Amino acid sequence: MNLRLLVPFGVLLAGTVCWVASLVLLSEVVEAVNERLPERQQYSLFVWQTKKQQELYARYRELCPDGRSHRRIGYLVRTSWVLLAAATFLFWKTWL
Repeated sequence: MNLRLLVPFGVLLAGTVCWVASLVLLSEVVEAVNERLPERQQYSLFVWQTKKQQELYARYRELCPDGRSHRRIGYLVRTSWVLLAAATFLFWKTWL
């Protein structure tokens, strides 16, 4: 494999790791909130919309005031987008 392709693949891998880590943290946030809610008000891990996610984070801050996972999720998602953009640029630069 060409050495110039290793860097974009490494950046893409790092972005993927950040994305998966944010999903793991999101599942932990959902579990932490669901432990303190009645069964009818619990959140599902599937079918996410922005409004529902904001509501979950508000509940998380209310029910777990010492928790910082919702901020870490934001950092990881932003980092993964930046790394994805960097990998795209590096792939584009390598092939042109």
